[in-house]
Amino acid sequence: MIESSKRLMKFSLISFVFVFVFGVIRSMEFFKTFFNDQEAMKNIMLFHSHFDQLCWLGAAAIGAVFYVFNDLYLGKKRILENFIRFYIIGTLLFALSFLIRALGFALGIVIFRKFLFILLVSIGGFIFILLIGFTIYILYNLKRTVQQNTKSNPY
Repeated sequence: MIESSKRLMKFSLISFVFVFVFGVIRSMEFFKTFFNDQEAMKNIMLFHSHFDQLCWLGAAAIGAVFYVFNDLYLGKKRILENFIRFYIIGTLLFALSFLIRALGFALGIVIFRKFLFILLVSIGGFIFILLIGFTIYILYNLKRTVQQNTKSNPY
């Protein structure tokens, strides 16, 4: 779990830097001029908040949990690797869908506003549903380890 934790923490740190840089860029005049449509700006804010919450804070929280429970997880390492891979892909697709939609409003490209946005949100959401299964497997293995340790050492 330590390697998994490190990968998520690296992703979180990179995401933090991106959130900070994007916040600075968002406050610049040329950015406000380009995204002058109210719907475009609303979707930019949605992108920023989703990226902030899922990619930066969510990855940091999950990475911390993986680090804390490192010794207790005796399940398959492949499950953790796939969880991380799918988490990163799912969060990026979900958050970036709002940026694509904002670009659609700013540039007047209907396919960005509708089809591509719905496609990316749906794929990202489906990946989050898959992550529920990974999470159940990980928690089951953690519970099983705790129960085994409790039986062998009741104190």
